[in-house]
Amino acid sequence: MIEVKDLSKIYKGDKEDTVALNKASFKLDNKGMVFVVGKSGCGKTTLLNIIGGLDSFTSGDVYINQRALSSFSIQELDNYRNNTIGFVFQDFCLINSLNVYENIKLSVKIQNSKKKINYKKLLDDVGLGGLGYRFPRQLSAGQKQRVAIARSIVKDPSVILADEPTGNVDENTSCQIMDLLKEISKERLVIIVSHNLEEAYKYADRIIEMSDGNIVSDKFINESYLEDSIISSKETILPYNANISNEELSTINKYINESNGDYVIKQSEDKFISCDKEFDLKETKLAESKMSFLSMLKYSQFFFVKKLFFNLFIVILITFVTSIFSIVQNIGYTDSRSEMYRVLNEKDINYIPIYSASNITNRYNNLDVKYLDEKCAIYGSEYIDLYNLGLTLSSGTTTNMELFNHLSLSVPNTYVYQSSGLHITDLDGFKKINGDCKLLAGDYPYTGSAVLISDYFADCIIFYSKGVYKTYEDIVNAKYINKKLKISGVFETGFYEKNKDNLKKHLNYKSGVNGYMLDAIFKYSIMYSFNVNFFEDYQEFQLENNIGKLQAYSVITDYNSQSSHFNTGKISFSEDLSKDEIWLSYSVYNMIYSGIVSSSKPSKFVPIDISLSVYDQENNEYFSRDFKVTNIFSVHDTYHNFIMNEDHYGDLLAYNKYLRLISIEDNVYDLYNDLYNDENITCSSVINAYHKSIMLLNTFKTVFKFISVLVMASLLFVILLNASTIIKHNTYEIGLMRAFGAKTRELVIIFAIHMIMSSVMVCVLLFMYASYCIDMANDMLCAGIGAYLNSNFNANLITLRPVYFIVNVCFISGFTIFSTIVPIIRIKKIEPLKIIKARN
Repeated sequence: MIEVKDLSKIYKGDKEDTVALNKASFKLDNKGMVFVVGKSGCGKTTLLNIIGGLDSFTSGDVYINQRALSSFSIQELDNYRNNTIGFVFQDFCLINSLNVYENIKLSVKIQNSKKKINYKKLLDDVGLGGLGYRFPRQLSAGQKQRVAIARSIVKDPSVILADEPTGNVDENTSCQIMDLLKEISKERLVIIVSHNLEEAYKYADRIIEMSDGNIVSDKFINESYLEDSIISSKETILPYNANISNEELSTINKYINESNGDYVIKQSEDKFISCDKEFDLKETKLAESKMSFLSMLKYSQFFFVKKLFFNLFIVILITFVTSIFSIVQNIGYTDSRSEMYRVLNEKDINYIPIYSASNITNRYNNLDVKYLDEKCAIYGSEYIDLYNLGLTLSSGTTTNMELFNHLSLSVPNTYVYQSSGLHITDLDGFKKINGDCKLLAGDYPYTGSAVLISDYFADCIIFYSKGVYKTYEDIVNAKYINKKLKISGVFETGFYEKNKDNLKKHLNYKSGVNGYMLDAIFKYSIMYSFNVNFFEDYQEFQLENNIGKLQAYSVITDYNSQSSHFNTGKISFSEDLSKDEIWLSYSVYNMIYSGIVSSSKPSKFVPIDISLSVYDQENNEYFSRDFKVTNIFSVHDTYHNFIMNEDHYGDLLAYNKYLRLISIEDNVYDLYNDLYNDENITCSSVINAYHKSIMLLNTFKTVFKFISVLVMASLLFVILLNASTIIKHNTYEIGLMRAFGAKTRELVIIFAIHMIMSSVMVCVLLFMYASYCIDMANDMLCAGIGAYLNSNFNANLITLRPVYFIVNVCFISGFTIFSTIVPIIRIKKIEPLKIIKARN
């Protein structure tokens, strides 16, 4: 079947060449177990790889069914590896993301065999019964090698090539694997490369020994060889390379002692002897195979899911860049930089919120106060601090004080759910923000923990109270609102009445608050206190009314030598706890400590030491308190996370600032432009909208071609990079599939389907996203540019057309198809042998 004739392999070197094979010649039968033995580097693995069609040779040839291997086309070599050869590699070469069944089926899918295969029986035959759904990481070395053997025989090859199949397993497993291969060799040819001569003598039907690229001996099993020792009273004949048991040794010694010195011990003939054998090598046509489209589609999905998050990221990235490209193509420009200040004043926006861009969803913001002080001094602005002490009005909404979340509106109510925070100031500071406002009820909050609110926010309280409060006087006379705060007074703004129609016009479920209305609503949702000792009085107010719950952001660190951050939500206090004790809820305790503790399994509770840290904004640092968790409790409110002593509760209150308001001056654009370049600082969304709109529209006309080319180049680069990266991520799998006989064309189709799938996802997302994106961009333009033209602006300044999205979808699809040239080039360069050598 196989004839090796004058086969040579020479590796070219810089200084000298290396001869791996030197005119090797032999013939192989259709079945039996052939060992190729020799020291490392003697050329035996090179010989195996050449026979398997994985490596080239310098001279001579290998004849497969009387056909020279050198005459095989690339496709015929693929068919040869696919149908004739089964590989068992030293390091198993399994695909870790496929289970046992899938690893075995891989070669069948590549072969596209129509045979019905009982995989369960196959696993039973190789000693893997019941392990079909395990992954390689769940298997022992011996089990992995059995999977490799099953994968090689499942497609019914004529030849099994095994490279050091027992090199990575223990002695017991080695015997089991060799017994299995020996059984297989009864029906087909098994060629094993090994340096274990003892193993060869035990299992081989033929041993080919190599040294320095030369075949130094070629021995066949001696048919007259004795398998068992012959021990008699006169002589002992031992098989070659046999092991003698202690019992046999005792018997031999007994006979030696009883004889008169003429006892004979001799060895039988060598188990393997040199002889000439002729094999009938008939020419047969090599079987052809072609992977089915369904199999290619399946493996395309496999490669997509294998790096799912990366592929989804690429899809989202391409979608995002294409959306930006489409919007840029739509927008005109306006030279309206100087009008920002005028528009903000027309909309009664005299302070803009500044917060940390790094984590706006947290309940604190790590603002660099000194940095903001310097900027305010440069641009002549003033700032005020807001504290994260909110007043929740609707019981059906979240109690998180995330920035602007509390400004969510319920259509068509147009009332906010929560306040924007607390500002501690004096009457002059209050008038800077709100002007000379008339009091509609109550008085200014000079003492205690009471606060002053606008008529708009009072309207919100009345709306959500559902009849509990009907007038502003009712609100002022209440002991406290929503178990939170005492309202001392309500000042007049007329905001709701003046903007009622405009609010309803610009509010909808899809886009929420439109444009300039956001900062106006934010401003009129702020609470005020003129009491410099507000927090001391507020703590006493909480204690007196037994409502000690605080919306705060804190950090739990250094428990059990670990580190973690989480939002604490509500903090309760108890006078029964000492200052160094703290109780955690079950949910928080399970979050930071291994194991599951619940009210049904309290025995698993283990006390731990933790440190509670809170950010001190003024000094730009954390202060911390060390506690011991002495108990855990169950709550229905998931934001209720721990209970502490009331003294520490007061500490948290005083440091609970969460953003600053910067005053609007003539040079607000320059101030904001300066802050905008700092990635750690972000202003309110409406200022963002103005700035981005003006910046974009003022530069768009002159840099249109540059932006278009740049974005298009980015798109092309991302698509090409994606095509190249997915091949790089899957080089190992591609190399294995090539070794098993998968054709380059088939692999290219697999990854072409992969990229087309990504392109289709991009197209679907773009079509789904186009309407939303256009609406969002139009809203931004309405708020940022349209407001310059009309204070009640209600029409789009620029119409954004979906046609650009459609054109770009076609462009993305076309270029994705073109980008399949990358897999063609990359896959052709992948050499299976290098993959296997690297693995071994």
